[in-house]
Amino acid sequence: MYFLQVLSLVSLLVGCSRTGPSRDFLAESTKHRRASEDLARSPIGDDIHCDVYSFIKDYLLESQKERKERDTRELVQSEMENYLLIQKDPKKYLLKTYLACVVETEFSHILDNLCNAHPWCYQIVIFSRDGVCIGLSHSKNGVTFKEKDDIYEYLGFLYPNATRRIRTEKLTRIWEKHTKLDNSPKYFRVVRAIYYNESRDYAYFLSKRKGGDNIIGYVLYIVGIGS
Repeated sequence: MYFLQVLSLVSLLVGCSRTGPSRDFLAESTKHRRASEDLARSPIGDDIHCDVYSFIKDYLLESQKERKERDTRELVQSEMENYLLIQKDPKKYLLKTYLACVVETEFSHILDNLCNAHPWCYQIVIFSRDGVCIGLSHSKNGVTFKEKDDIYEYLGFLYPNATRRIRTEKLTRIWEKHTKLDNSPKYFRVVRAIYYNESRDYAYFLSKRKGGDNIIGYVLYIVGIGS
């Protein structure tokens, strides 16, 4: 019931962000500035009052209580072993992966709605503080890229050191011949830490870390600039 209420709230919060002004009139000198603004947009907040919606913040805080460092290592090892078995004989080893379970959760369905509400968003992935995926949206329109994920990220982990995986990288989309356009958007994968201010009970990731605020998780999102 909680997630159904949140889903209704999300629809209201993001409804106004589906459309934006045409960029045809922008001068060439403003393009770099707008590109930076596109990369800075929050796919998990309203870009006005908050960078991270409170229900995502609460979900991250709750996830910290459920897994210890040893549990994370064991999960990563188990998924790596499953991956090798599946690669060896896909027909013989019909194993359900950890990510396949995560994508079926209500939280992941909410991330689907958040991403779909923004034309420039192509995927959102939320990781816990220890770098374990706890929610992910589907890739919008099945978009794929030439750059392959690191094996750990492919399996759903920012591992072994999550903070070292914070980055912004350009991606090259794999186009079908009949869909490629001359004015196609540029794509980027962005990974940011999510910080938590306990006194304000507020989570953010767009601003620089303030004071002693602690990392409570990470967000990975794919942006299409010009979408």
